[in-house]
Amino acid sequence: MSLSEDLLRLRKDRVDGVPFETLIEFEEWADKVSPLLYFDTALKSSFEQSIISAKVTYRMGNKADSTASMNEAIGILNQAIVISENAVKQECDAQKKELLPPEKITISWLLDHVEVKHWVGVATIVASIFTAGMAFSGAGVYKNLKATLFPKEVNFVRATGALILGCNNKKPAMLGVLHDEDGSFVFSPPAGKSKEGESERATAIRETEEETGYTIIPLKSLGNSPKGNTNFSLVLAEVDKNKAADPHYHEVVGLLWANPKDIPSSGWRFPEQKEWIVELFEENAPRKCP
Repeated sequence: MSLSEDLLRLRKDRVDGVPFETLIEFEEWADKVSPLLYFDTALKSSFEQSIISAKVTYRMGNKADSTASMNEAIGILNQAIVISENAVKQECDAQKKELLPPEKITISWLLDHVEVKHWVGVATIVASIFTAGMAFSGAGVYKNLKATLFPKEVNFVRATGALILGCNNKKPAMLGVLHDEDGSFVFSPPAGKSKEGESERATAIRETEEETGYTIIPLKSLGNSPKGNTNFSLVLAEVDKNKAADPHYHEVVGLLWANPKDIPSSGWRFPEQKEWIVELFEENAPRKCP
């Protein structure tokens, strides 16, 4: 059975109500779909994000958001079906064309057309260069040079996060990232360590873009955490609507718009910060959501 046929077999239609009778049924369906999306990393990433969002919101009792995430996952599968069918058609068309010299030599083309014996020769040369480099790195001249150019290493302990506010299902919400700790998802604002000489706002912008894909506009500093890591500070921010959104996640397992008060303490990455963040959220959250 082809990939397109496998995807078609799992196809579902979006519905106004709950598309699955139980969360278990949805998870079993998702477990079958996810491995089939290997051919498109962007679709696979979006699909897995929808799965995580559906699970988290379902277990929090938010059936509306969970249903929306399930329907989003169904839509992603339907997109994958169209893409796979087009890929099959393009492959068939390509096989009909006579092989012509490429306009540009690429690694992919070389792998397809260069004999193995030539690759062995290249690998031998690379290995020789690597061995020579390792020998040089152990020499006294290299160590003296390294000590001169890089006299010491500095560990940075100051960290900054972004309290990004918005609306989700017509209710005030903050954007959080989900981490996997011992098999459980834990929630926190996007944050990370500051680089040398980097301001709070610069750290918040960089870490948010790295972890979520969103570009933010810092509004004001919210101070440092009164408990736990007191070197951790927050910056109030909003998503830059003039920049094209590219939601993704890096070094985390997912993104979630939620009211921080609804996240139980056990669901926080740093539980001692919950009370402080909830207080800041309630002070600064939008009063009305369209």
